[in-house]
Amino acid sequence: MFAIRHFSLSMAGAACALALGIAVPAAAQPSAKETRQAHNVLVDYSTCVADAEPEITRAFVLTDGADAARVDGVKRLFDSRCMGFNHGKLKMEDFLFRGALAQRLIEKTLASDALDNVADLEALNATYAGEGPAAQGHTLMYRIGECIARADAAGARTLFATRMGSDKEKAAIRALAPVISGCVPAGQEVQIDRARLRFGLATMYYRLAARLTGQGAE
Repeated sequence: MFAIRHFSLSMAGAACALALGIAVPAAAQPSAKETRQAHNVLVDYSTCVADAEPEITRAFVLTDGADAARVDGVKRLFDSRCMGFNHGKLKMEDFLFRGALAQRLIEKTLASDALDNVADLEALNATYAGEGPAAQGHTLMYRIGECIARADAAGARTLFATRMGSDKEKAAIRALAPVISGCVPAGQEVQIDRARLRFGLATMYYRLAARLTGQGAE
């Protein structure tokens, strides 16, 4: 059983909002507009960076944790030139940033049939590096994301083509609801926010495609 909920701005989301000049008190719940703005700042920034540094972006998407910090040239993914009019230092949770980068790589480099042979591929069963509830939650989203990508690659691509917070995004997630429900581990009741669903799915979609071409991390 699962429920889709709105994403609550974490420290990463608050930083996005502050970059836009939005005041977010530590204990305050962000409005839907603030959440949408923060997400779209993240997507726009990630699009700019992925276009500027595709190889570094690819290496970052295929790694997690300490390994990601060792990606050659990774500092170039934090490029102030991509901030545009959003002055200030943008800090992003790496799980969300990685997914936003993956989404752009999918859009720009993968054909619509990239996962046609995914049934021939063994499960990746990605584990997010680290300990504690956050790492466990990210791992769960990777597992659910891989399941969704395998079950409905076309539906995933439809989702990636939508603007975050839009009616089209909501419709794409509703269309995926039966698949999402089937991908939730049996006996678990999971609260899934749209941002983590989308970005976890994007990361795993890209990793599956990379593995199919023999270019993914082992």
